[in-house]
Amino acid sequence: MNPETEQLELRFVLLFHQYVPGDERKDHWDLMLEHEGKLLTWALAENPKPGKSILAKALDDHRIEYLQLEGEISHDRGSVSRVISGKYHWKLNTVRHVAVLKTDDSIWEVEFSPFGGDSVRVSVSSASNLSTFS
Repeated sequence: MNPETEQLELRFVLLFHQYVPGDERKDHWDLMLEHEGKLLTWALAENPKPGKSILAKALDDHRIEYLQLEGEISHDRGSVSRVISGKYHWKLNTVRHVAVLKTDDSIWEVEFSPFGGDSVRVSVSSASNLSTFS
């Protein structure tokens, strides 16, 4: 098998997580990347846009079912709606951690830079015609 072709089979999703009214937690976007049967997950305080750097907090890995999940979440944790989803692969031959996200009509590069503790800076650049995931 060609490793680069195999990498393209990995899936990602960007979900908007909205909490129930009155909850002290803030709404955010969850970026989830498929990895070894689970989803590596980061909470982003803002909707990612090309040219913008966003602080993201690493969350516990999520179940693979979140790739298809929309609607209410159990235990009064609010609801999620899919913003965008598609395939991704890690950019090869780089010392940086860069994921290339692909949908039917866009290609984005997302760079993860350590920021301290369980936080990273997520920088997005666009290689296509979309200016934001909306």
